[in-house]
Amino acid sequence: FLSLEDLTDKIEVVVFPGIIQRNPSAFQENKIVLVSGRVDLRDGVPKLICEEIEEILEKEEITEL
Repeated sequence: FLSLEDLTDKIEVVVFPGIIQRNPSAFQENKIVLVSGRVDLRDGVPKLICEEIEEILEKEEITEL
């Protein structure tokens, strides 16, 4: 499990090992990421089931490539 947050709220995200293995650098603290998946409403608390995650590079990181 991990938590994602923006300026308005946060949500718990369920991530399976295969997702982490495909993109381990996206799972470092304070990274900007784009997560896609499906919402699970069991137990009355929304959770995001991660199906894909992509790290969003900052401008400085892009110029270093």
